[in-house]
Amino acid sequence: MPRKPIHTYIENEINRLSQRIIDKGPAADEVSYVQLGFHLALQRVMRGNPQPSDIGLLNTIEGMFKEMKILTPSMDILAYFNDNPEHPLPEA
Repeated sequence: MPRKPIHTYIENEINRLSQRIIDKGPAADEVSYVQLGFHLALQRVMRGNPQPSDIGLLNTIEGMFKEMKILTPSMDILAYFNDNPEHPLPEA
């Protein structure tokens, strides 16, 4: 099954979550808002225009990934995405 580049995956998730929030209106759950916020933060960082909170969020995730040995101590999360530009999940 083909795999999607991470940039495409992020765009698709932003669009999907935004539409879910639009469709559900005030009933949209907190999970959708948090997921959208994460994907927007990752997109801003990857585009080179992060907010300080975006950097803090990704640094926290990076630290956890290093602790879990998903990333080596010398790697950063963006290097991982650049070296592995395909999303690890197959297209649905």
